[in-house]
Amino acid sequence: MGGCLNTGFNLVPLNSLYHRILVKALQATLEAPVQVRLGRMESSQMAVMQEQALALLDESQADLLIVQLRPEMLWGLFSQVWLARSGSGLARLRRNPHAQYGPRWPVGLEEGLTPMMNRFHVPNLWLGRICGLEHTGLALLTGLITAVRDAARARGAELVLFSPIFGEIYHPTFRRYVAKRILPVLGQLEVAIIDLLGSPALGEPSCWVGDGYHLNANGHQEVARLTQATVEPILRARLAQTETDG
Repeated sequence: MGGCLNTGFNLVPLNSLYHRILVKALQATLEAPVQVRLGRMESSQMAVMQEQALALLDESQADLLIVQLRPEMLWGLFSQVWLARSGSGLARLRRNPHAQYGPRWPVGLEEGLTPMMNRFHVPNLWLGRICGLEHTGLALLTGLITAVRDAARARGAELVLFSPIFGEIYHPTFRRYVAKRILPVLGQLEVAIIDLLGSPALGEPSCWVGDGYHLNANGHQEVARLTQATVEPILRARLAQTETDG
């Protein structure tokens, strides 16, 4: 479950996408068939994301559910000022809807809002902390991950997370904030995390398209390598258990 990382945003050849590379690598090392089903996170609401993740689990009957912590989702959680998509000037300013409404928002609200991007990154994040968004955002995020983790295990599957990965469009202050304030909390949830944010290679310009937002084929190759290192031991253990049970 994720966003443009799953599709390459038409900027990466199909067979160079991380999940295409991953399937070939896992089939070779596990000597077993591997299939990937893709799902898209199409909402910022925690309740809707939970429903989308569980719907993919039920539809695919997967052994693993990998959920991407999309950077725009995290920015929306922890930044205080959002914008109405229509209008102009100060009349567009809106309070963070996560703080107002929690995991589920009034019908039709989300379509008209967007987090304020590209301007006032540092003050926006600072305002969020002053107004208690760190506590609220972490409670909502950990609640989502815990609920999906438990539901996955009840279905015989395991949840794995992609850490967020940030291009130049995000201010370094927010990237440091995620690394120091958010990921340590998520690391306590008994869920495997594929650490894209900590990869030195993915911090290099050679892994990015150049738009400050999307990975290129080199970046996808590194994502595939990191993903394989995390999920192969889980899948290998599940195959061994299946053989034992059989």
